[in-house]
Amino acid sequence: MRIGVGHPGHASKVLSWVLSRAAGPDEISIHNAIERGLDEMNNITNDQLQVAMTRLHTKPSGER
Repeated sequence: MRIGVGHPGHASKVLSWVLSRAAGPDEISIHNAIERGLDEMNNITNDQLQVAMTRLHTKPSGER
């Protein structure tokens, strides 16, 4: 699974940006994405990749 972490705005700040802890709301989003990925493991291991991809690429209701 690939999770984006944004960009700090200047190339010299990328390393510390990527390696530092995410801000509160971003950390919650990362944990939610990991949970959603884990929820799809059954589909992934049963060769239902299209089902898993569709579910992972559809935002849950109430999420912006």
